Amino acid sequence: MRKLRAIWNIIKANKWAVFTYEEAPNDPEWATFPFFRWNVSEKDLGFFRLIRERLFSIEEYNTSTVHNKKVYDYEKRTD
Repeated sequence: MRKLRAIWNIIKANKWAVFTYEEAPNDPEWATFPFFRWNVSEKDLGFFRLIRERLFSIEEYNTSTVHNKKVYDYEKRTD
């Protein structure tokens, strides 16, 4: 039911960004990794900031600080 609600919200929205994850097939000859994809309705800096924030949160995920909100200062980051 949640998937249907999410799809309906995307259809009604004038701007949207969708994150998808696909498991990579097991291939012994190649080093395969899961696929992460973003699909955005238009090139909006807000979407790219959201994507960057999500990737930082995945990289720096720590189970002991799950409920603490991290704030990123984009101007000071050099990487």
